Amino acid sequence: MKYEISTGLIYEKFGENVECPLCEIKKTVEKGIVEQFLGDAVMEDHTREEVNELGFCVRHFDLLFNRPSKLGLALQMETRVKTLNKKLSEPKNYKQALKEVNKIEEQTKTCIVCKYLNEHMNRYYKTIAKMYDNEKDFRELFAKNKGFCLEHYKELLRFSKYAGGKTKEYLELLFSLENQSLSKIIGGINWFCLKHDYRNQLKPMGEAEGVLERTRTKLFGDDKEI
Repeated sequence: MKYEISTGLIYEKFGENVECPLCEIKKTVEKGIVEQFLGDAVMEDHTREEVNELGFCVRHFDLLFNRPSKLGLALQMETRVKTLNKKLSEPKNYKQALKEVNKIEEQTKTCIVCKYLNEHMNRYYKTIAKMYDNEKDFRELFAKNKGFCLEHYKELLRFSKYAGGKTKEYLELLFSLENQSLSKIIGGINWFCLKHDYRNQLKPMGEAEGVLERTRTKLFGDDKEI
């Protein structure tokens, strides 16, 4: 599955006033991959083989289903379900039943879209670190963002070595941004709770405005439907 890493997309999303620019990048990448699985890619033998083997998670099945054309999904699901059906066998006793349980769990925990999405996002984490090392304009832009959801903060830390000679500086800034972001959320939640005291009802919302939505993004990422 082809997908070109775009530094332009990185600059675009880091320039937006969002809780996590990596979530926005991920949604763009995810949309591109999903659309490829409803295009000519579904007719390629190696793609069909991977779909048969890995299938789709419920999120990506739903994203494919919600697209206008259902034929591409139906073609892929026909062979996928046939493959699953062939792997099932009737258990004759409890021990065999548990083997079937393990088999089903193995067959339903994979997703071809997740596989490609993770591969592409890993390349973005590396590219972002390299851009921090090599591009002064990007370092300045990076320093202005609000931090990241915990998932993407974790992955930026994991790939931080690709910042080369600026790895230490990169890590210091990553932590500072994340710490500031979490502190604002803590303050917002605190004020949200205090606003329920009748003595504070007429006071402005301030950082409490939308704080639970921001908390959701911070803890779990922004995975709204693409």
